[in-house]
Amino acid sequence: MTYKAPVIVGDEPEGLEQNGGTHCDKAGKVYWEKTWRGTTKLPLPINPRDTTWRNYVNRELHKFFAGCVPSIVSRHGRVLEIGCAYSAWLPYFAREFHLEPWGLDYLDTGCAASREILRRANLPVDHIVCGDLFTPPAGMLGIFDLVISFGLVEHFLDTADCVRACSRFLKPHGVMITVIPNMHGATGLLQKLMSPSIFDKHVPLDLEQLVHSHRAAHLIELHAAYLVPFNFGVVNPGTFATPLIRTVISKCGNGITALIGALHEAGLPLKPNRFTSPFIVCVFQNS
Repeated sequence: MTYKAPVIVGDEPEGLEQNGGTHCDKAGKVYWEKTWRGTTKLPLPINPRDTTWRNYVNRELHKFFAGCVPSIVSRHGRVLEIGCAYSAWLPYFAREFHLEPWGLDYLDTGCAASREILRRANLPVDHIVCGDLFTPPAGMLGIFDLVISFGLVEHFLDTADCVRACSRFLKPHGVMITVIPNMHGATGLLQKLMSPSIFDKHVPLDLEQLVHSHRAAHLIELHAAYLVPFNFGVVNPGTFATPLIRTVISKCGNGITALIGALHEAGLPLKPNRFTSPFIVCVFQNS
């Protein structure tokens, strides 16, 4: 699974949650508890050498990470994933780039799942920390070579404030990679049609807005782009229609993605763009 969009038990609005008293999370713990309650099994670590049709998007993401991470982060450094619940990516970064895996999430259940995923991958589990992004253990600040997040910052009303909080974990000259869903493209349109309440848990950012939020946090731009040409399986149907129809929609989306992905890997010239790309990425460096 490339982006966190598991089965949702319920998608009724819970309202804004105040994290640390001042930081508005548009999703909130209630939503995430429901999200992970619908997860029936732990995800396998991302494996870029899996050539099956289901793994096309992961292979595309791997191309991006393999092209940038080795040049910006030294081997045997520390990587922190913020919002690491049920993370399939921490083992990937540990294995592919020889980084010490750390994770931070505010849900006990999500942290426990991430520890188990790392344990099954024969990786250290001691550095998965349950805590708030905005009030973390002081010992975690300023020690990481790489800070990553997948679908995190767009849930906060003040994006720059969230990015700034994430940057506090970086060493001097450390690098932050931020990946969010492209809610201004086809992904966002389909999400809004299928489940407006889930769409409303996001601040719909485009590439320029995400870049601006990182610059406002006084980070130095290395790279920013739309990421992956397409992914029709990323939309979360929430409680749209019946469970059977949701299953059919999911399978159709994944099937179309796999078919076009096979054509892309066979030579069909497709490029990431603001309309069909499911993700936006920013790579910024601490001063």
